[in-house]
Amino acid sequence: MMGPDGTVMQEWLVRDDGVPVPPLETVDDLVPWSCVAGDVDARFGAVAHQDGEVPSRWHATLAGPDGTTLVAHFVWGLLQTVESV
Repeated sequence: MMGPDGTVMQEWLVRDDGVPVPPLETVDDLVPWSCVAGDVDARFGAVAHQDGEVPSRWHATLAGPDGTTLVAHFVWGLLQTVESV
């Protein structure tokens, strides 16, 4: 994302058009470097996004199939860890 003056405000890795999303059928499929933030949105529906501590970090809160709340942590848009909260 860029500001009106061309300043980079946020930079993420994204999946290119036509590149298939990996099979993310369960929370167990969310392993480090397996997907980008947009993949989690596409597969898990109601995801709440939060800014990270610095511009390269991002967090996404989602519900597990058993009702648990999970937080996926991303660096430059690439999944790093998932934890139950």
